[in-house]
Amino acid sequence: MSSLALRIISSTFLVIVLQYNLQAQNQDWILLAKKDVSYKADKDVLTLIGNERKVEKIKLKCTQGSLKIKKTTLIYSATDHEEHKPKGTGILTKGTSSIPYKIAQDKNLKQIEIEYEAYGNTLLTKRAKVEVLGLKHKK
Repeated sequence: MSSLALRIISSTFLVIVLQYNLQAQNQDWILLAKKDVSYKADKDVLTLIGNERKVEKIKLKCTQGSLKIKKTTLIYSATDHEEHKPKGTGILTKGTSSIPYKIAQDKNLKQIEIEYEAYGNTLLTKRAKVEVLGLKHKK
């Protein structure tokens, strides 16, 4: 394949990804949970804040520092949960968010368990902070 053809294909792919990203950012995301994460491999269970639990998608957003998401578990009840591995590297830096996870319409999310590893040095950088955002069901 020629160099020109590769550039055209990669440019087209980049435009599609950017359009998807802009479209996702323009939707109404609500805050479901927040967590300051430590500088070690860890697992935290986050209880959702507020009364709004009916969401069609969730995503994780890093608001400070850097972290690597290893696994996210969506907990609907004591016996009903879904595990999701991150797409791509799973690394989030300040201002970036994960690809949204779709939630079944007939389920209400109760808690979210995040298995992660924060990057950085406690002397040089601040602790990483992550937010869980939910996209409301369209009526």
